[in-house]
Parts: sequence; C-alpha cells; structure tokens
Amino acid sequence: MNTAGKLLATTGAMGGCGGAYFVAKPLLSPDKQITTADFNKKGVWKAIFLTHKEDANFKSTFSLTGSEAVDTASVSIRDKCKQLVKDNSKDLIEKWCVVPTPKTIEARLYLDEKELASDDDDRQNLFVLYKEDEGFINAIKGDGSGFTKNSNKSDAKTKIETYCSSKMSVSAEDPSYSNIKNWCTKPPRDVKAKLVEDGIVLIGESDTAGWADKYEKLKGESAFLTAIGVSTGSAVDKAEGGPKLKTWCTTEYSKKLHDNDVYPTNFELSKTRCSK
Repeated sequence: MNTAGKLLATTGAMGGCGGAYFVAKPLLSPDKQITTADFNKKGVWKAIFLTHKEDANFKSTFSLTGSEAVDTASVSIRDKCKQLVKDNSKDLIEKWCVVPTPKTIEARLYLDEKELASDDDDRQNLFVLYKEDEGFINAIKGDGSGFTKNSNKSDAKTKIETYCSSKMSVSAEDPSYSNIKNWCTKPPRDVKAKLVEDGIVLIGESDTAGWADKYEKLKGESAFLTAIGVSTGSAVDKAEGGPKLKTWCTTEYSKKLHDNDVYPTNFELSKTRCSK
C-alpha cells in the first residue's frame, strides 16, 4: 500500500482478536504509531460500524446514514480508511479507523471474525450439532416449554433465530459469550467442512494408493462393502474397491449436516472411511 509509512502487522485485542491491527507509522508524527484496523480483515470493519453508527460526525465522515446493512457499510468504511491513511489524516484515523472496544456481543463476534448464522441451513445444522447439549436446549427454549432435542428441525431453526437475535445487543462482557459464539455463528455447511474443521486429514482426491489401502483395511466389514456397492459375496481387489470408496466419500462430503441421519451417524462413518 502506498502510504506515508510502512504498515506493520501486529497483534492483540479483546476476545482473541489477534491480527486485527495494523500499525501505520510515522504518519504526521515521526515518533507516533497509529494502530489501525487490519484492511485484510472483514469483521473488524463491521464492528467499527456497529460501534459508531449513531455518531453524527462518524456518519458524516463516511457518508453513511447509520441504517445501512453492516456488510455494505463495513466495506465503505474500510475503503475510506485506506484513503485516510494515504492522506495522513491522523486525527480521523485515530478516531474512526482503529479497532474499537466492542459494546455488544454482535460487535465482539465480528472482532473474532465470526459470521452470524443467517439462513435455515445454518440454524438446522446448529441444532443437530448441539442438541445433545442440555445447556443449548435450555437456552434456546428460554422460558417456554416443549422444546427438546427431539423437536423437529423446522421448529428448532425458528427458536434458534429468535434466541440469537435477542443476544446480539447484549453487553460484550456477558458471560454467555462463548456459548453464543458457538450457537449463533455459521457452522460447517456440510460433512466435508465439518471434517476439516475437526482437523481430520482426508485422503486426497488424487491419492489412488490411499483409497486402495483404505479399502483394503476396511473390506472385512460387510456394512462397509454394502455401503460402497460391493457384494459381500464377491472378491473385489483394492484396485477396484478404492475408486468405489472414493465415490462413496465424495457423495457423503456434500451432504448437509442436518439431512436425515447425516450427523452424527454418517459423519462418523465418513470420518472413519475417508480419512488417512
């Protein structure tokens, strides 16, 4: 970036927001470092908007009304701050382009670079991921009754949306933050995304030997053979069995977690059959 000084990456922030900062120096003062929000991040600019959107001077500086969608406003703020750095506008940078102290849980989530659950798939996936957690069920249920881990997914997604919406304006210091971060942000979309998030090392798509060896290791299980389309009464060598296993895994990878029996049943099978 062509600025008055070199931008240096640094760390630190509330809630584990390391890397949310840049240091711009020297700007207008040779002995003064200004810590600006990281232009390569997204969430921090959303947090800046939420923190200052009621301030008339902020809105005037960034040509905002305060009612914009957070995604749209954050891009405008980031781009304007880039220009302010180029222009050495020290006072404005220090006031509006630095990592804010979050006032609400929503702003803190953005500083942690979390995306909010935003659609039915997200919320139904959250339900199947956390429904065995009694704390989750009780929190989503609230003061109502009749909501359990056996509730239908359609009812669950509505209740999760209501719960999460009610928590976004709560103080950033609320002790429930860690739970809300799990229960109200985008979960893995499908089986493969969840496997990757869990740190499972998968057999590579082009690893022919890996697929063949895994087939050889599991071929003694009749349920496995049936699943990948091999007759339990026929002899199939690993050169043929490996591709069949790969096909099965590829199909499983794309299944949504909330599809019938996918999580945890098929997910656990995928973890066993498709990993190195």
